[in-house]
Amino acid sequence: MTYRILSQSLWPLADSVRKYLKDHRGLGHIKVEEEVDKEVPRPTLHALDKDKSIVCVDFLEDSCFGVNSQTFVNKCKARQLPVRLYITCPDSAQKASFAKDLKTARENGVGVIGVSPAGNVTVISEAISLLLTDLRRQDPKDFPPKYRGDLEQAHQTYLQVNPPKGCAAIYDMVEALTRAIARKLHKQGLIAPWQASPIDLDRTAWFKVADDIYRHLDFQKARQLTKPLWAQVIAATKPRNDTGHQPRTVQERVKRDKELRTRFETAGDLLRNLIDATHGWGV
Repeated sequence: MTYRILSQSLWPLADSVRKYLKDHRGLGHIKVEEEVDKEVPRPTLHALDKDKSIVCVDFLEDSCFGVNSQTFVNKCKARQLPVRLYITCPDSAQKASFAKDLKTARENGVGVIGVSPAGNVTVISEAISLLLTDLRRQDPKDFPPKYRGDLEQAHQTYLQVNPPKGCAAIYDMVEALTRAIARKLHKQGLIAPWQASPIDLDRTAWFKVADDIYRHLDFQKARQLTKPLWAQVIAATKPRNDTGHQPRTVQERVKRDKELRTRFETAGDLLRNLIDATHGWGV
């Protein structure tokens, strides 16, 4: 394959990555040095993935992130493109700032690929849609210690592995806390229908549990647990079920990615507020 823009020394790397994308990622019709958007610099390789994200690959001689990489990231964000960018470099890259550049790449949601002299491809770090980056992180110190490990794992899953799964993990934490609150309210006899008819608070649908509390709890007896705050719990039950749905078009992908970041942030806020509102409840 002949490349017009890419340095000739990097052609073998580009050929190896093209083969890897086809053989291991199932990407077809990989475009070479073609335009993704009129306002965005042309990546060396790009293709539309089955999840409707745009996989882009650029190449560097001695590191995994540079000034041009940041420019590409910024322009994709400005144009609201669901791009997953990978920077590829030789395994022998020895630039002193490599570790720092790898950290910067990960913080920007950019994946990193290494290629050996024999052409073997290794994904050092996965890419996520650039529309999912710039996440407002929760301060771990705002949460009791027992939540911090799961919260950090959810953040890392979102940023480096699987954003929908990371988002679902936050919702799982909210659901677990609301069920613990429900058991406490049930034990205190504050939800009349549950006293008249037994309910399995572990298996009953999350929405029903939350809705029963909203309809039947005398919130004056729940101190800081207010009705508006509990309404947010009910509102959270629907997007929790939507986080894993597969987009059918690029436009749907853009919409989902933008919503996913907001949902992750909102669920984190809700978790913190519920913890604060039930401080001292022993849940």
